[in-house]
Amino acid sequence: MISAEQRKKLRIYLVSPEGWGLEPEHETHLIGLLQAGVSTVQFREKEAHPHRVQRAQRMRELTRAHNALFIVNDDPNLARMVDADGVHVGVEDARVQDARQIVGNDRIVGATARTLARAQEALKQGADYLGVGAIYDATASKSDAKTIGVEGFASLRNHEALQDVPMVAIGGIRLENADACWAAGADGVAMIRGLWGLVPPFEVLRRAALRTTDAHELV
Repeated sequence: MISAEQRKKLRIYLVSPEGWGLEPEHETHLIGLLQAGVSTVQFREKEAHPHRVQRAQRMRELTRAHNALFIVNDDPNLARMVDADGVHVGVEDARVQDARQIVGNDRIVGATARTLARAQEALKQGADYLGVGAIYDATASKSDAKTIGVEGFASLRNHEALQDVPMVAIGGIRLENADACWAAGADGVAMIRGLWGLVPPFEVLRRAALRTTDAHELV
């Protein structure tokens, strides 16, 4: 079950690049992003890189130190092992109900959804939030990504069955186009390159974090 405080932390959601932690500068860069306003970090690793558990544990330490949520992608067993706040499962990955059985009721389970049918099925199985997209062209990160646009996101957000469900916009988002996602009702925006590709001192991220905080408090 996701709390109101955790839901707020979905606002700026970093999905880590493949192989995070293999280079010394990765930690410094992540710390800078967390200090600038990233409030959720997902450990995403599809390839068999070395020391995966240790790097996930280190990311857990850094997110905890900065009061950010820590989510593991597609691996509920790893999420439980490193005491993550939750796990996120894709359409073709572990089933939501299977992930829930592994991580328990005290951790968050997020699920990817592009259609109303998938969203409703994920919620029926116990998902706490939905990652909805791709909003923009995301084929650079995922070759089979299908674009639904901001309009497609808004259509799902406005459906009576989803109006109270936490929803994160994903796919091809950058801080320059994130406002359209928030305006469409997104609780948060998830990015890989759009956040990881920023360079210090991260002023554009700080301004976005302040802007989203103000917007949330006005709701």
